[in-house]
Amino acid sequence: MKFSALYVLCLLGTLVLPSLGRAQSTAPVVVRFCDLLKDPKAYDGKQIQIRGKISLDMEDFTIFDTSCNTWPGVCLMFGGDVSTPTKSTVNDNDRRPGQNIKVNDIEYELVKDANKKEFLMVITAWRGKKQKPLYRVTATLIGTFLAGRSKEESKAKGMPNFPGYGHMGCCHLFIIQRVSAVDTKPFEHGPDER
Repeated sequence: MKFSALYVLCLLGTLVLPSLGRAQSTAPVVVRFCDLLKDPKAYDGKQIQIRGKISLDMEDFTIFDTSCNTWPGVCLMFGGDVSTPTKSTVNDNDRRPGQNIKVNDIEYELVKDANKKEFLMVITAWRGKKQKPLYRVTATLIGTFLAGRSKEESKAKGMPNFPGYGHMGCCHLFIIQRVSAVDTKPFEHGPDER
């Protein structure tokens, strides 16, 4: 009887203790955008918080910072069931309500709060027949970063030197799971000002 009880306790310990060791903080790592692009593999698959200017146009939903080299770029995609608000070569324009997006077999949620509502409203505010954006939007976003292929991996596979996400595989991918802050400034001379 003592042997059986000890065996059961040891078995339970091997099941419970490893899961305690895997518990992670839910706080995202705060990363300067330029630092993210200097070492994208260091943040691959991690939940991070970044801040940058938002670009939304035909086949372009990206985040950038004019103070650093932003090639390859970082494409944006909403988590949850919110479609990309522009024509996209990754066909992310029609999601099923209530069904979270899956990327690489991992499901990603989206917090739908006032910040997300404001963000979506200002990035899709257009004027005129040429559909020019009304605002320069800067946002703080929390989500999961996917670096994609490195230059070395691309070269070894005989592929173009692109990470593999976004328009023609041009970019890294950031899956928005929460909009933390949104700042807007009306365009004065047109959307080409950066």
